[in-house]
Amino acid sequence: MRSHRQHAEGSLPLDVRSESQETVNGWFQDKLPFALALPASLEQPGEERPNRLEGARLVRFGGQAAAYIAYQMQVGCELAS
Repeated sequence: MRSHRQHAEGSLPLDVRSESQETVNGWFQDKLPFALALPASLEQPGEERPNRLEGARLVRFGGQAAAYIAYQMQVGCELAS
C-alpha cells in the first residue's frame, strides 16, 4: 500500500515504463530471485479495457526484492443532459 501511495504522489518513479507485458517481463527476468511473467492480454478490436499497464520497478518488502507493477485506470464519465 505504501508503494502505491508513493507512486501516486510521484515520489516512487518506475524503473521501466511500458504498456507491453513482454517488455516488463523481459526487464524483470534477471532482476528478481523468482520467476515473474505478466500474462499476455491482447486487446480485441472495439474492446475498451478498464486499465492499461504503465510500467514497473523493483521495491523491497520484508527485506526481500519484490516487483511493483503499475496499471493506469481508464476513468470515463458520461454526463446526462
